[in-house]
This record gives sequence, C-alpha cells and structure tokens, in this order.
Amino acid sequence: MGTILSEEFSINEYRGSYMSPNSEILLSYDEQTLDQKTTLTVETVETFPQIDGAQFVVGYDFGPQGTQFNKAVNFQIVYNDNDVPVGVNEEDLRIYLYQNNELAEITDCTVSPEYNIISGKIYHFCQYLVCSYTPGGGTGSGGTGGSGSGTNNSAVITFEVPVQIYDKSILSDDEEEVYYSAGAYIVWSPEPYVRYYELTIHFNGNEPEPYAWEKYYTQQGEDWGNDPWVPYVDNELLIIGDSDYYPGHGRYLGDYDNFGGTDHFEGNHGTIIGLFDENFYTDKCGGCYLDSISTPKEILDTEKAINAFAEDYFRDWTVTVRPVT
Repeated sequence: MGTILSEEFSINEYRGSYMSPNSEILLSYDEQTLDQKTTLTVETVETFPQIDGAQFVVGYDFGPQGTQFNKAVNFQIVYNDNDVPVGVNEEDLRIYLYQNNELAEITDCTVSPEYNIISGKIYHFCQYLVCSYTPGGGTGSGGTGGSGSGTNNSAVITFEVPVQIYDKSILSDDEEEVYYSAGAYIVWSPEPYVRYYELTIHFNGNEPEPYAWEKYYTQQGEDWGNDPWVPYVDNELLIIGDSDYYPGHGRYLGDYDNFGGTDHFEGNHGTIIGLFDENFYTDKCGGCYLDSISTPKEILDTEKAINAFAEDYFRDWTVTVRPVT
C-alpha cells in the first residue's frame, strides 16, 4: 500500500480542483458544484470488506458521507502496481461506490493501465474502492489494504489533470477600457524537489483542426484571440521547468509556474497552454471614435462568446504529468 492518507480540505462554489498530498487523488469540479465553501475529509481505507468476486487494490473514505454535489465531479485515482492482486488484469479495474455492503460502479469509469490511472464521475461522497469485481465470481480479497507485494514505488509518480478554463475581466483605472481574457491551463500541487515535469497532452477525441482558431475568426467575423502558444500534437511530450534542468528531449514550454500573472494560481505548479483575449473601449473613452466604443451588452456578449469557444476548443483535453526529481 502507498502512503496512508488522512486529509481535511475544502472546496468552494467556484471552478477548481483538489489533489491529495500524495498525488494519488484528483477531484476537479465546475462552478456551483457546491453552493458554498465546504470542509471535506478523505482517508485511506485500510481494511476492505469481504465481498465474493471482488479483489481490491486501494480505497478512500470521503466525508462527510452523503455530501451531495449539484454537478458531477471528475474523480481520478493513481494506483500502485504492487497493490494489484496477483492474477488481476488491470484492464478490469474500476472504481466502485461501496454502501450497505454492496458495490456499484461509478459513472463513466475508465482505466489507463499504462499510466496506472483510473477515473470517472461521482455525485456525492462516501467510500470508493478500486477493484476487479465479478459478482458471484468466488474468492475476494477483503481484509487489510494492499494485496500486492507491499513494496512502495510511489517515488515514480504520474498523474492526470484536466485542461481547465479561467477567465477574467479588468476595468482600467480611468474606466475607459476593459480587458477580457479566457485562458486554458493545467494546475496541480507542487511536487517536492522537482527539476522539471514531463507533460503529455491528450485530445480525447476533441482534436483541433489545423489553424482552427484562425478559421473561426474568418467564419464568424471576429478578430479576438491568440494562436496556441505551441502547435499541440496529441500525445506529444512537452517539458516545463527550470531551463537549467531542461533534459534536451520533448518540447520546452517554460517554467512550471507559467501562469502569466494570474495570481490565483500562486503556490501551485502548472502552465497556461492557450489564451483568448480582447480589449474594449467604453463610453468613458473621451478620445475614442464612436465606432470603436462598445456598449456594456456588446462587451458582455463577446466575453460570453470567447469563453464558450475556449470551453469547446479544449473540451475533454487532459494532460498526463510526470514529475522528474
């Protein structure tokens, strides 16, 4: 079994994510998933239930049990190869909700054995267990957690994070100009002693067409936005980190706190991978031509359009992250 986890954390009514200190759990959630800031807990399950046909790998108890979400929360677990029971095919692993001595597979559950990642969607907190389960299939592996060899290889970590969208609207001090931006970013809690991170972007079926953004402007008559900072390729290896440690392979993007002045990511690691932005002149601009001034409704409508396009462009993208120490 890996690190025993006992953690208290909080999530609020805004879009965000939580990653456990051992990087084995990732929760990502949309705005208004909860109505207000809420304190939550998570603990490693150390004793598994006795259920025929279930062979357990790892489990977590989330509380307060019964906490309901207004929207689905993306849930991801990184498991340890050595915790997989002998004879279990990793392709058969799923995350199950455990309640009233019964197992129920969570929504949209998938496993990536090459990365030791299993993920899906949850709608409330209770106990969640990773296992291979064939109802009525005979001998289970209930008992003390960690049914593999027991060796901890958690120093070799990979985890997957979603590409998320943030936006901000800034009114200049003289109220003559509004700057709006919608950025695509990835973020996670810092890994200790890291020199650089290897990143692999996955389009997950939402592959952009060549020059898609430019075509969009032409078709829609819009001129806001920037090209991607690099022309991303599905499953291409990218590097972020201190340039002094750049290993010479992969494509180097920059430092691992490359958030372009977006201070609400302070203290985390990650990077912005794309940006749409626009400047608007308001009716307070005394030296502006009338046809360059935007009404409040025009500003709001364009901001909504920029945000919606960014959300759609990066929809379902994820990034596999490997810290290198």
